[in-house]
Amino acid sequence: MMATISIVFILIMGSSVVLYIHKLDKSYEEFSKSTIETTTHIVSQFIFDGMMQNDKEVIQRHLELLGMEPAIKLVRIFKASGEILFSSKVEELNQNINNFSEPEVQQNEMTRFGKIGNYYSHLEPIYIQEKCTKCHIDQMGEVIAFMNVQAGFTESEQIYSSAKYYAIWGAAIVIIILWIFTSILYQSKIGSKLEKLNQGFQKLAESNFDTEVNMTGKHELALMANNFNQTVKKLREARENENLYLQEKFARADRLITLGELATEIAHEVNNPAGIILTRTEWIRDKIAEEKPDHQVLEDLDSIINQIGRISDSTLSILHYAQRFPSKFSTIDLKEVIHESIKLLEPRIKKQETKVLLDFPEQPAIIIGNSIQLKQVFCNIINNSLDVVSEGVGIIQIFIKNKIKNLDNSLYRIQISDNGPGIPDSIHDKIFTPFFTTKKNEKGTGLGLFIAKNIIKNHGGELSIIKPKSHGANFLIDLKKK
Repeated sequence: MMATISIVFILIMGSSVVLYIHKLDKSYEEFSKSTIETTTHIVSQFIFDGMMQNDKEVIQRHLELLGMEPAIKLVRIFKASGEILFSSKVEELNQNINNFSEPEVQQNEMTRFGKIGNYYSHLEPIYIQEKCTKCHIDQMGEVIAFMNVQAGFTESEQIYSSAKYYAIWGAAIVIIILWIFTSILYQSKIGSKLEKLNQGFQKLAESNFDTEVNMTGKHELALMANNFNQTVKKLREARENENLYLQEKFARADRLITLGELATEIAHEVNNPAGIILTRTEWIRDKIAEEKPDHQVLEDLDSIINQIGRISDSTLSILHYAQRFPSKFSTIDLKEVIHESIKLLEPRIKKQETKVLLDFPEQPAIIIGNSIQLKQVFCNIINNSLDVVSEGVGIIQIFIKNKIKNLDNSLYRIQISDNGPGIPDSIHDKIFTPFFTTKKNEKGTGLGLFIAKNIIKNHGGELSIIKPKSHGANFLIDLKKK
């Protein structure tokens, strides 16, 4: 049995070493290709001005200078016919490369790599670019010549050989040590204890939080088993607490949904008779105005009509806000959406005597979006501010900026800030996660900002929070202009 385990162990570790060496070879090959390709690009940039000016002397002089670099063996530029136009070796000029013809340029293979002795060779076609069309008319994108760069990386090869040498010997030593250590452990009859731990981990991976590993003694494996049992116990308690927490949150969310549906039904039931009362009252007013004009009665009727109008507006706003989210986007004005959102919250704003300061551009802020979804976003953020600002002195500021410094002018930035206590920096990265809330007494579900962020993301925008200069919360919403 021990011999079988030893053979399997050596095979596994040996295959790992072979795989590691193979990956090391592949990595060095990729490194060499990347390095020679980078060298080619550097050479191209070095002679670019001379090529743009069609200055053959400058190009040749630059190639000769490059040829003096220790790592570069040869740089040449030649036609597809094989005629060498420029070369770091002057003796090659105007000669022909034997057995060379223009390579087949495939869709995803624009270059050719090779190795000549200790040097790496990179062949890259030179295409006619847009700047070259002044001299090469109607030849845009055609291959005009080829550049061949041959360079050596002696130092890197030495480092690679040393790394490979030490990796092989290091792996061999590690295999021997681990094999000896494994043999000793096995001879100490730890196999059964390890199997118990393994079974415990397998049950835990299957979400069995009632599993327990019974192991007596004071040795390391017994301590590990005890720690495993403690960890499972904590995980079980955490899962129970999480399930309870989620049940409470889902129950809270379900109650809010039911309350919203009830509010919609009430609004619908109130809106119909309110419309009838409004119509009849207006008819009575018109009759009195025609037959017996009484200014006091007319003023009272006007007051009744105005109040019924307010009731109708409120119920219509609730019904409009309660509509399901349509997926269709249309052209909307951000200014109107924010005004309508404030109108929905107007009763609460007046009750708390909170000031809402608006700073909008004169022209409409047009975007492509869904007004109902965006109203939910603005109502949620403004509602959060109303929850924390003090009554009578609370201030909520809403800005729309169409020109943002250091940002793309194709964006509108909506900034919503308040003078409340603010949001601690430590939870900035948590407030957009589902079911996270700082509100007490089960006042919040922890879903508002999570849903708001996803709505803005669905609009191709971004919702974020930044640290204000003084105090309070400061939310930023970036949305694309139409």
